[in-house]
Amino acid sequence: MTQIAITAMDNKNLFSNYYLDNQIKSSPEWKKDEHKIAFSEIKKLYDTEKDFLPTLNEKQLEQRFFAPIFKILNHTIEVNESTETQEFPDYAFFPDRSSLDDAHKKKGTISFYTTCTVKIPIIGHTKYINKLTFNN
Repeated sequence: MTQIAITAMDNKNLFSNYYLDNQIKSSPEWKKDEHKIAFSEIKKLYDTEKDFLPTLNEKQLEQRFFAPIFKILNHTIEVNESTETQEFPDYAFFPDRSSLDDAHKKKGTISFYTTCTVKIPIIGHTKYINKLTFNN
């Protein structure tokens, strides 16, 4: 009979379980307490919005929930910038404001996402999900 391990996470295959179980805990960032403050603020936001989340459309969800989360996490983002193929990712993430400003010189092209010195385009797309839970 196979035994199933019970863990405190619900991965949904976004990250590898090995990474979550082993690698992340050995990173220097994991040992800092900064995430606890951010988690507390995000949880407070969730507690404020949770009754409304099921009724919000995607744009409302972005404005009332995701935009404040990105601010809490101190992300530098741009919203809904199209590419040469007319794809519209919801967010483009940049390492800093200077990189975002440089990217705007290439607005409307794929170079918008590859202009910054990191050279790794990071985009995000939000979707409505019917169940959000926070576990301490």
